Amino acid sequence: MGMLINLGAKDLDITHAVDEMLFYIDSGGDRRAIRRIVEADTNLMIYNIHPKNFDQINRFLKATSVHEPEILYEWQGTLIACGVKKKAFREHPEFQWVTDTAYATDPRFKKDIEKMSKSS
Repeated sequence: MGMLINLGAKDLDITHAVDEMLFYIDSGGDRRAIRRIVEADTNLMIYNIHPKNFDQINRFLKATSVHEPEILYEWQGTLIACGVKKKAFREHPEFQWVTDTAYATDPRFKKDIEKMSKSS
């Protein structure tokens, strides 16, 4: 997929990446390996923020983790920060719930969430 992204593809199906990430985030095990998987899969999602992937992105954003909540929170926030740069993401009604979460008060993501609030 990396090659397709480098060639300019911006709407690749991210279902497999979300499935993989959600499986490994709570599998327990090597924390560094889990972080690498979550980082790689989140980056794939970031490069493919497209309306056809909004259901999968929303699934990822609503995910929780028993074993690695900090890793998941960090990368969910990163995806939100990148997503709000796109008008379709900011204005999509299925993402508006994010404005009522911990990201709205987290100094790292507060400005991004404010952009979503202004567009609703």
